[in-house]
Amino acid sequence: MSSNSEKLIQMAGFNPNKKPPISSDIFKEVVAEAQEERAKEAKEKAKTLFAEAFKISNAMEKARKEFNKQEAKFEKELGKLLNQIQSDLNQAGAAPQTDVVPQTDVAPQEEAAKMEGTE
Repeated sequence: MSSNSEKLIQMAGFNPNKKPPISSDIFKEVVAEAQEERAKEAKEKAKTLFAEAFKISNAMEKARKEFNKQEAKFEKELGKLLNQIQSDLNQAGAAPQTDVVPQTDVAPQEEAAKMEGTE
């Protein structure tokens, strides 16, 4: 061996021309690295799935609020129409009055209190 080759072996701490034996420590390191990589991949997948779930949940809540708003609007409009029909029927004397619940912006408790005060 040349003196430079020996110097390289001495500096590196091993002979680069010889393959080192695979020890159990090396296997343990490789397994640990593989487990870390798999855990990292699983964590990223979980983040992605939760982000999508949160996005869908928010969209559902937004749709639910819009539906409830529209439902209240239609209920109010329907109540007005039914009251108009009932009023027209009463004026014509064609039908007895039925219990049509008017749709107002007043809460049911307030409406009941108003009715009790007028009797």
